[in-house]
Amino acid sequence: MARRAIPVCDSWDLTTPAGPSRSPLYPLAPLGVGTPVVESLTSATGGDVRSAWEMWVAHAVGQLLSAAPTLPAVPTRRRVAATLDQCVPALAPSFNALARATGMQPQTLSNWRHETHAAMLGHLCRFCYAIGLSPLAFLTHEPGTPFPGRLVSAGEMAALPRVTPPHPHLDAEALRHALEAALVADPPRSLSQVARDLGHAPSLIRTRFPNAHQAICARYAHSLAERHQQRAQARVAAIQQVVGDLVRRDIWEIYSSHGRVGRLLPFSLRAPELADAWRDAVKELAWANKTGQDPM
Repeated sequence: MARRAIPVCDSWDLTTPAGPSRSPLYPLAPLGVGTPVVESLTSATGGDVRSAWEMWVAHAVGQLLSAAPTLPAVPTRRRVAATLDQCVPALAPSFNALARATGMQPQTLSNWRHETHAAMLGHLCRFCYAIGLSPLAFLTHEPGTPFPGRLVSAGEMAALPRVTPPHPHLDAEALRHALEAALVADPPRSLSQVARDLGHAPSLIRTRFPNAHQAICARYAHSLAERHQQRAQARVAAIQQVVGDLVRRDIWEIYSSHGRVGRLLPFSLRAPELADAWRDAVKELAWANKTGQDPM
């Protein structure tokens, strides 16, 4: 039987590279994503991209912390924006295309580019992993020099865990007392207003404190209904006052006209309940002393 030798690809070398002696972390040389070393690491972990990502993050953060004391200056937002500007012609034709290729939100990259927000470490690591650079190399890249990064595959980026912003510690007991105080506060406030004053999302109150959520919503809805009823009663009283004044002055051509009476009021009579109030006022105030005929 004929035999054929299987060629060995050099990019799948499983030898462990020698790391710097100062780092106690996994000795993965900062050669970038997609290099033979990282591919060998992915192969050694059984093709588990998430494990390779965790090891890469451990080494990248350790490298960044080790180099921090020796940096001449702290990388500024302007340096991040300048390096990000070099990614567009080098890695993608536009910022939207770069966001899709790296799995980032376009708004996040826009915030970095316009220097409105500092780069969060989780987002920075994910972006650097996607472009094949360590965070240290990205933050210390000199403008005007060739950009060394390259994009990884979309499948590898899809396997990475999502980056979620850190949530503040939730003191459930203190939040419960604050919600109880909001239930007796005057005037009643909506759930969005209560959540904004407490510094939490309405969804958190809805899921963690369903009874308080229902009570706050019911109390606010009841207060809205009461205010609506009071406003309607005030408008009916205003209509009766205007019609009564016209009746006493015996100005029939005005108080018998829906449009003319409406022009004397600070609100419109288009609502059905207000039009009914005008008809009732005319019948009650004007037609009681007339011949009994209904002008309507």
